[in-house]
Amino acid sequence: MLTRTFSALTLLLGFWLLATQFVFHVPAMYQWNIAITGALIGILSISTRYVERDEREVTRIAAGANTLLGSWLVIAPFLFGIDGVQRWNAVIVGVLVSSLAGYNFYIASLLPFGGAPSGSNTDNP
Repeated sequence: MLTRTFSALTLLLGFWLLATQFVFHVPAMYQWNIAITGALIGILSISTRYVERDEREVTRIAAGANTLLGSWLVIAPFLFGIDGVQRWNAVIVGVLVSSLAGYNFYIASLLPFGGAPSGSNTDNP
């Protein structure tokens, strides 16, 4: 259950990235970076949220990709020379996405095919 909540939060962060293009007037070069990264985070979050538990490899790949995209968000503003609010927005969103998706990646690696985490007394991770 917690993994679904984290996936939903990651999806909202992906939507926020898409909206920041209009909220913070970012340069055109960086605008495409934010749009593509936000869309990919949203798509991967949806797949992580709705995939069946017996498809743990899909969950691991999607959560792992989102973790990498979150890390990219932390690095990208420094590479593109973005300052101020835009930079810190991307860094904070990147840290949140990496943390939430990283947790989902970790939990997906614990899941046996079609069940709860091994060695766990809970029904849902």
